[in-house]
Amino acid sequence: MDYLPKLHKLTALYPQLFDLGTVGAVALDENKDTAVATSTGGYTLKFPGRIGDSPLIGCGTYADNEAGACSATGIGEVAIKLVLAKSACDLMRLGRTAQEAAEELIKLVNRKMPGLSMGLITLSNSGQIGAAHCSPHLCWAYMASSMKHPKGALKAKMIEEPR
Repeated sequence: MDYLPKLHKLTALYPQLFDLGTVGAVALDENKDTAVATSTGGYTLKFPGRIGDSPLIGCGTYADNEAGACSATGIGEVAIKLVLAKSACDLMRLGRTAQEAAEELIKLVNRKMPGLSMGLITLSNSGQIGAAHCSPHLCWAYMASSMKHPKGALKAKMIEEPR
């Protein structure tokens, strides 16, 4: 809790102020081009001039045809400090599956910034999907051209802090 102590105190005292969400999408087309879009709900009580992780390429959103794509949701300062979206793509470039990349980075969040919520959706350049979070919720869905209907879930793989 050494990082952003005032944020920890605010989230503990007023959790309802932080119940905003992010909408993210990752995509791979028939030409193996990747794309990502991330839209944030904003940050309650933000400092004037604060720039969140969504517009900072590599932090909350990133796509690279050689690796894949990642969209992040949660406390933006976490995604910024850890450059989460780019890091997920780097792990996929090194051979990790989309799921392994998402899980590994949520474990990093838990180690470096315990108690702060984060979620990731990932898509490799080969079409693998992944999702993991340490937040209370991470609703997500996916669809492939071979499917008639999308599949969705109210949670992804929950990566809890080590006790």
